[in-house]
Amino acid sequence: MDSDIDHAQLQQTATTCNSLREFFDQMIAERILSTSGSCNQLPKTAGTYNGRNGGALEEEWQCVRNTLHLLASKVDVFPGSECRVAYEAAMKYGGKVLLGDRPVDMNETDNLDTVSSLIQKMSVKYPTLIETIVNERDQYMSSMLLSVASEHNSVVAVVGKGHLQGITKHWQQPVAVSATLSFHCCGPYTSFTFCTQRVSVYDSLLSTKAFWWSSLGRSRYLEPLVGYRIRELLLIPSAKPIISTRTMLSIIGVAVTGVVIAWGVFRYTWRGGLRSAIRVARVVSETVALNHSNVRWFVFGDDDTVFFPENLVKTLSKYDHDLLYFVGSSSESFAQNRFFSFSMAFGGAGFAISYPLAKTLAKVLDSCLERYPHLYGSDGRISSCLAELGVGITREAGFHQMDMTGDPFGVLAVHPLAPLVSLHHTDYLDPIFPDMTNRNAMRHLYNAAKLDPQRILQQTVCYDRWFSWTISVSWGYAIEVFNGHVLLPDVLRVPASFKPWKKGNLLNSLFSFDMREHNQDPCKRPVVFHMNKTYLEGDETISIYNIMQKSNCTVDFGSPRRIEMIKVRAHKLDLSIKQMQAPRRQCCDVLPSSKHEKLEIGIRECHEDELIQMQQ
Repeated sequence: MDSDIDHAQLQQTATTCNSLREFFDQMIAERILSTSGSCNQLPKTAGTYNGRNGGALEEEWQCVRNTLHLLASKVDVFPGSECRVAYEAAMKYGGKVLLGDRPVDMNETDNLDTVSSLIQKMSVKYPTLIETIVNERDQYMSSMLLSVASEHNSVVAVVGKGHLQGITKHWQQPVAVSATLSFHCCGPYTSFTFCTQRVSVYDSLLSTKAFWWSSLGRSRYLEPLVGYRIRELLLIPSAKPIISTRTMLSIIGVAVTGVVIAWGVFRYTWRGGLRSAIRVARVVSETVALNHSNVRWFVFGDDDTVFFPENLVKTLSKYDHDLLYFVGSSSESFAQNRFFSFSMAFGGAGFAISYPLAKTLAKVLDSCLERYPHLYGSDGRISSCLAELGVGITREAGFHQMDMTGDPFGVLAVHPLAPLVSLHHTDYLDPIFPDMTNRNAMRHLYNAAKLDPQRILQQTVCYDRWFSWTISVSWGYAIEVFNGHVLLPDVLRVPASFKPWKKGNLLNSLFSFDMREHNQDPCKRPVVFHMNKTYLEGDETISIYNIMQKSNCTVDFGSPRRIEMIKVRAHKLDLSIKQMQAPRRQCCDVLPSSKHEKLEIGIRECHEDELIQMQQ
């Protein structure tokens, strides 16, 4: 080893070792998406995997981690110990540590056959996973070691037992290093079906650019953004990479500028939480450091947050982006707000920070983060640091945290008077349309949103005097028809179709909006018609609704269950700034129809002194 060691450099090296492990964690996790085996087939230890259906990536990744730990336990190797061994040896002999990957003491080769055997078994079942865990890293380490050996007189390589054969195989062989450092995830990058964690929207009022910050990710949440004018893609790993971001992302073929700053120096004391919350919080300062022009807003959301881009842009347009704005929303759950904070903008719902505020925050963020090691997530840290700057949350009702489980019908059927900006936690909820998967149901909603984005989920109520029906339209989603006269304030209460986010405590059943009973007997509930299709007809948007959940209920002549189809006519909604600042619900009329089985409704602006009530 070389002499003239810098003690501070070695300490930094120890910190970087942890980051290296997380960098390769990232690469391995991305490979899970293309691995043919099922998560349930991977070995697992008691208490670490609950076997929930749906294939959530976090749980699949946990299974893989358990597999790797199982492999390590069989050969008495503690993951990450190689960095400690190299560090201690360098301290003892005054050497310089050059990071190549994740090594282990090469002299302990007693269990080499065991390691090789386990790797061989895994490679048969999970070939793409092993390609990242072992084969590509063998090539990279062989190339790195050869490069280092050519520059120094004396080099001691500390490598893992499972990599000895691979390094030997690739020794002095040509290796395409860049190929071993690229991500192979989710299909073609040009489709933008990539895995997202944090998003920053530039030129947001024109919706022309977006930068996506990626971690383990869920690629399907980017699908709704295909077709919107997103021009640039930026992928940043969740740890400090061993090469430049530009080199790592050159395979994508888009404009890339990387800013990577060590974050392992910050303390994190929330037991059972994820240190990556610090990394995510620092995205604010790293994005500002990119120094792009024409930036108005930075928008952040979780990797399972579905954004409605045109409504996001429309919502932010009513604020002066040259002022200090922090726009978002709280949780719907009283217990979640009480546990975390009522004054915090929840990151799952998404929040926006105006450029001047983000620029100011970036200057003080690191010093502020040091005071909040006890907080759970990145959103709590950002909200706390903004509070120290004297800026509180500006609430927008279109951001939805969705801290609930079960059927989200009630929240979507009775939406606030605000454009729908985001939906979160859709994997934890039932599909929003019957007889569809979560993914297809969200696509179905998005198709309607593309036709008339500002009208999606907007609630309109009208009355049928002939049959005494009360009709509540959630445009593009569902229509409730009450068999009787129901006062408007009662219709505007959210049906309690969902369940609390957590069980047990009475507080968990409390929510931040008015609610009405959602009877377990479907025959005692309003009749629900779900959106079937939407299309343009002249200068009007047409939406068709049908009963998708049949029930064996008694049907008389005046029952709304005799209706087979509801057709809704409306002009495309284009709200002005003043209309968003002072919103007013629109009115609707029951239009003449030639068939009893068909109901036709027209939505329009209310007259100046018009009341939404049952006409006598």
